[in-house]
Amino acid sequence: MKGVLPKTWVALVLGLASAFNIQAQPGIPSSFTAVSTDIPGMRSAGIAVGDYDNDGKLDILICGNTNNSAADPVTQLWRNLGNNVFTNVNAGLTPISRGGSVAWGDYDNDGFLDIVLAGRTNASPAGSVCEVWRNQGDGTFTKLQVNLLSLDSLYAAWGDFNNDGRLDIMIKGWTGVENICEIWQNLGGGNFTKVGASLHALSFGAVPSDFDNDGWLDILMAGYNGNKSVTRFYQNKRNGNFNTLTITNVSGYEIGTVACGDYNNDGTIDMLGIGTTNGSSSGADCHIWENPGNGTLNKIDAGLPGLVFASARWGDYDNDGRLDVLLSGSIDTVRTLSLSEVWRNVGDGTFTNIHAGFAGVSDSTVAWGDFDNDGKLDLLVAGISGTNLLFNLYRNTTSTANTAPSAPVGLLSSRTGANGVRLAWDAASDLETPSGGLSYNVRIGTAPGKCDILSPAANAATGQRYLAELGNAQERLFQVMTNLNPGLYYWSVQAVDTAFAGSPFATESTFIVAPKIMSSRPVNGGNFQLDFQGIAGGSHTLEVSPDLVTWSLLTNLTADATGIFHFTDPGVTNSPARYYRVSHP
Repeated sequence: MKGVLPKTWVALVLGLASAFNIQAQPGIPSSFTAVSTDIPGMRSAGIAVGDYDNDGKLDILICGNTNNSAADPVTQLWRNLGNNVFTNVNAGLTPISRGGSVAWGDYDNDGFLDIVLAGRTNASPAGSVCEVWRNQGDGTFTKLQVNLLSLDSLYAAWGDFNNDGRLDIMIKGWTGVENICEIWQNLGGGNFTKVGASLHALSFGAVPSDFDNDGWLDILMAGYNGNKSVTRFYQNKRNGNFNTLTITNVSGYEIGTVACGDYNNDGTIDMLGIGTTNGSSSGADCHIWENPGNGTLNKIDAGLPGLVFASARWGDYDNDGRLDVLLSGSIDTVRTLSLSEVWRNVGDGTFTNIHAGFAGVSDSTVAWGDFDNDGKLDLLVAGISGTNLLFNLYRNTTSTANTAPSAPVGLLSSRTGANGVRLAWDAASDLETPSGGLSYNVRIGTAPGKCDILSPAANAATGQRYLAELGNAQERLFQVMTNLNPGLYYWSVQAVDTAFAGSPFATESTFIVAPKIMSSRPVNGGNFQLDFQGIAGGSHTLEVSPDLVTWSLLTNLTADATGIFHFTDPGVTNSPARYYRVSHP
């Protein structure tokens, strides 16, 4: 009869509802309450949470379709006015219709968050774009004239893959023949160039993260490789290229995603994978893979529900110092039933559904962020429920507020190579998060309090974070920097807990990258010319030796505003051997 489901289907739907605990259980108070906003609903949305105007409140950047077709593409920036009120600032960003990706990152180290956005501008793959928008610091954005890769199903993310302090861009997309992944190096001045070979990418989740704790960002990727679902790790070789590692016992995930976080607070980044593991709805699963730090991963029987068209993120909603899981998606590929849930990390390798009563959505995107600054992570869920497009903000009403960690101490620096440095510090402490679960966030500048070399995306004076994520040093107690110009640098570091709250920055320290001889060559008259790179505007001492044992002063020189200076030595013709060294001051 029209409008009535067959009895077998009724039984199936009821059984699924019971198995997946769709409704909040009676007598268990919800830890979240819905907040009404004007942010439009959308499916397969791109969402990025960040404080773009440095006013201490997290704002929301979104892209996607506000229609079930590709007819109403948007990319909107919603400014947080406080009291759970958000307003569209009409930033003029390129509208993205589907396959959208947006991310915040301070690519020019000016202290303001910039944007990378990617995806289709219409229903056709030919309309795909990948763009960088510079934050002018006055509430407006300007598009850079950079020619980044434009492919179908684009995904873009920020990451400093060569440790020079400038955020590079990882781009993944479909060429029409295969998925590829490229790294575009930030050269400074708003210029980017592709480095290394294109990686053979997979069809779904991709995350930059330092999985081997060597100080260099690797890439985790999951999806279909042409034959089956696989998960791959691309290990950073430190020269613009990556080693491809396939860990054979790890499941692959399609129509879902992967997320990174240290669920057991042991100081190594673990992996969560959600999606179909065999290309069919019967293979939908959700696994946590523990990283013991020896190049392998161990599957944890966490009891999480398998979903497709899914999204998942780590965050500590109850401030007990353990990362919980926010997930959303459909239980099968025909979207029979959808879930949106928070699963609490019990601390023994298992998780329990808190039955928060969220609206279930498919084609989902989720995110964490403390939008009302009450010390508790709120959350966002966007997607489709039936034919309704939703964008839901839920305020965290947990009784326990988070406290920020202590500032790190014991800051040390040591030289690495001709123009590099290794920065190190002692572990911080926190009332909620065990020391092993803290991440760290480094800033470096050419003057006290500045971050023009490495931006922390945080307020240098208060430590308040502009991003709800791990610090830029992840869980390491060190940061490696390369390709620094000679000069005096000021640096500090803060600790970041599992609720993404930042400590005050440590007492500022300094390090010096010594001047260096760039080139030397004979010139007319039998003289010898030396070219130096030193500290801009600084006084430098040039010494000479016949045997690398006895040194004598040759001259004092002052570098120009670029740090470059030259010297012509007329004494070289009378010496069988002549060695030089330069120092500052």
